[in-house]
Amino acid sequence: MTSQPLKVLIVAEERRVLRHLSKSLSAFGYAVQGVADWQMALDALDVRPPDVLIVDSQPNAQAALEFCGSVDRRVRPGHVHTFLIVQRSGPRELTEALEAGVDDFLEKPIVYGELLARLRAAARILEFERRVGQQAGVDPLTHLPSRALFGSRLRRALTANRESREPAACVLIDLDALDRINHLHGHPAGDRALKAVAEVLGQVCDPADLVASFGGGRFCALLDKSSEDEAVAWAQRVRQALAEMDFSVGESQVRLTASFGVVGLRPVVQTPEEVLEHAALALGAAKSSGRDCAVRYGEFDGDAEAWADFGAPGKLFDRTLARHIMTPCTVVLPGDATVGEAAEWFHRTRAEALPVVDQYGKLAGLVFASSVLEGPPGIDLASLPILDLVTTDVPVYDETTGFTKMKDFFTHDSRSLIVVVDDDVPTGFVTPNSLAALSSPLTAESFACTGPLTNDSQFLVVPDLCPLSDG
Repeated sequence: MTSQPLKVLIVAEERRVLRHLSKSLSAFGYAVQGVADWQMALDALDVRPPDVLIVDSQPNAQAALEFCGSVDRRVRPGHVHTFLIVQRSGPRELTEALEAGVDDFLEKPIVYGELLARLRAAARILEFERRVGQQAGVDPLTHLPSRALFGSRLRRALTANRESREPAACVLIDLDALDRINHLHGHPAGDRALKAVAEVLGQVCDPADLVASFGGGRFCALLDKSSEDEAVAWAQRVRQALAEMDFSVGESQVRLTASFGVVGLRPVVQTPEEVLEHAALALGAAKSSGRDCAVRYGEFDGDAEAWADFGAPGKLFDRTLARHIMTPCTVVLPGDATVGEAAEWFHRTRAEALPVVDQYGKLAGLVFASSVLEGPPGIDLASLPILDLVTTDVPVYDETTGFTKMKDFFTHDSRSLIVVVDDDVPTGFVTPNSLAALSSPLTAESFACTGPLTNDSQFLVVPDLCPLSDG
């Protein structure tokens, strides 16, 4: 079975926010797409509906709410779990957002441990079908050279560049709208779009330049005697020409945009594979910056250094607290409960342990299912007070306890459960498995049918998220 990571669509007008969130979630195995334009975000919903949507409400909160309100109307019959990033979450703003279809909120600055925990919780309530698409090969309608021919020409250009020191550049181009056109209007319309883009590229290129089709909506241009700056300007001309193109399918006007990765050929020993790899990295930066833009190789090296520092071991979770990632207590036993009443709750919840509280709601200890359900044979424990079986040797941490402190506890202590409290009132549990699960990506292997579902429908099961339950 082919693994499919959880699909996350990030919508933010600030491109730096897009890059930061994209890198953070991609590092943990999520399939992330970022867009900076509201219409492109709607297009993305049509083409490849995400499982989770993260929308930044700044700087245009009203546009963000209107977009969130349109999501479920465009993605039916499925539901997209929507997070709204807010600066402050006052009652009025929360009410408006909930009415617009927002499911959850993230406050700035984002606590990444909390975000990962909430993503996993969101995944537990989402049902979706796995979509495994296959990219088409080279479209003969474009009449453009193949990738193999382009590689041969690029190799000669690299040799000439080393000998003459004259500039040249390579531009990798990806048509942003192809999947949407194929999805909404069929592959014949997508073929026409590819041919139209190929014609624009031919018009903008000089006779000495070469443009090839790499398949799947991707093209590559070798610009002879063009510096990297000139190649960026060329990409901007192509982008403008696409924006001005009158491309329609039936009665629908379709907006064609593209992302560009630019790399200059350098008078050092380079292979065609290295040049294309650098162009692909630049193209990836253009995609993660919201698409419909041109990025040169190395343009965001400063971002990479900042990310290396931000994502260093231990730093990503330095603002993550116990309350952000704990499994909430859904059942607590009063101190005057009997063992029989506790047994009933264990049968209902299938939990391994439940907290017991005193008359003031404060934590008195834990009672384990094994003590209640597996008592000595021939002895009826049902009428005994539950306090007779309570264990008080339990690690207890406040909700404000940091991630590192809890991780260190499990590293040096054999006990496998922390009780989280707020003013001595039990509010949740943390286990070593639940900490480790935060950095485990969700894949298709996490699916399991748990009810009378259709053959092509599955529920996502997140292992170890609720370690106190068998379910």
